Amino acid sequence: MKKIGHYLVIVTMLTAHSVYSMEKVVRFASLYNDAIKIFQVHEICPGKMQIVKEREIAIQTNARGSFAVDKKNEMFFYARGYCIDVFKKNDNNTFVCMQTLDIELAKKESAKKRGATVSSLTFDEQNNVLISSDMSGEIKVWRANSKGFFSCVQSIVPLRDHGHDGTADVLSCDGILFSGFRGGDIKIWNMNSITGMFEYVQEISGYAFVACPKHGLLASAFDPTWEDDYNKRHLWQKDSESFNYKAELRTPFDVTAFAIDDQDILLFSGYYGGLITVDQINKDDIAATKCMQKIDIESGGHTSDISTLIFDEKTKLLFSRSYDGLLNIWKKDKAGQFARVAKEKNTGPLAMLNMHKDESIEQKDKKERIRFIAESMEDNTLFAKSSKLKIMIVEGSFFNQKKSLFIPRVCIQ
Repeated sequence: MKKIGHYLVIVTMLTAHSVYSMEKVVRFASLYNDAIKIFQVHEICPGKMQIVKEREIAIQTNARGSFAVDKKNEMFFYARGYCIDVFKKNDNNTFVCMQTLDIELAKKESAKKRGATVSSLTFDEQNNVLISSDMSGEIKVWRANSKGFFSCVQSIVPLRDHGHDGTADVLSCDGILFSGFRGGDIKIWNMNSITGMFEYVQEISGYAFVACPKHGLLASAFDPTWEDDYNKRHLWQKDSESFNYKAELRTPFDVTAFAIDDQDILLFSGYYGGLITVDQINKDDIAATKCMQKIDIESGGHTSDISTLIFDEKTKLLFSRSYDGLLNIWKKDKAGQFARVAKEKNTGPLAMLNMHKDESIEQKDKKERIRFIAESMEDNTLFAKSSKLKIMIVEGSFFNQKKSLFIPRVCIQ
């Protein structure tokens, strides 16, 4: 580094990662009274993100429902009442409804009277199937044909009459289907690789759950019973055939939501009252699982019950939403603790839409590197035309889209 007049010339190289992460865009959808709103989340400086509304999709007024996402084929699914709307991204980079699925077409009239509306949706990306569950306890498996239109290929009727204790949640990943019933049991099915149909395997106790098939792990939550006066979570591990109980974790309140980090094997639990806990699971010794962090009101957390937790593996962001509509976005800081980097009020049910290409100023087909940058001694503003300059990026950095310049602020010691 040497001084030239009023400028400093820095001869150095930059790792692509620092700028790459700065320019990565996260998209999520949120349900409002009369529209599905799609938002972008931009990192404007380390430790701070900005949420910007991208577009709206008009829907049935005052509808309520849940989402599922097919990231590979750039589609998302929205459940409303007895119907499931299938949205696909077109050539104009906007989502349009290409099909509406009616879960009641195969049901008898008596089933309709029970109010068996869709209660949960999930999409199994490995097997390309959409799975819906309804309040009667019935599960439907939908598969797309060669033209991309979905039809029901399997209906799973409850093994016993749950009455109003229908399915509260359903999850399918890597060919394993989990279904939680409000009556307090979780049923597990495996997909037959030959027939492509799900076959029943086992039942365990619990009302809320999250699975990590990559490591063969399952977490479930329980309400207090007459035998004990505390809430608890159970951890299960899969052998060659089924999930086996491994450990119990006591919890301060009823669990209302789960999420998991597949890579670092972190279990996120949301509770009544707004508390969120982060537990590190040791897959080699499940009983050694320990709590790493508690996110409460004092740390910028929620004051209302947690309704949704979503961990995005791609960006390593944790999304938490409470029943009062507050959405918080969390990211690990240098100390390894999750800190809030953005918030949005008055949101509805959420879905991650990270199905786009990374929007980075680094183009994959360009390998050139710019070897120097100049810093003004007067305003301390750093200009660079490359994403491969090794600099220390601090608060105040931003990206100038008109000039295609990444403009960070740096500390020179």
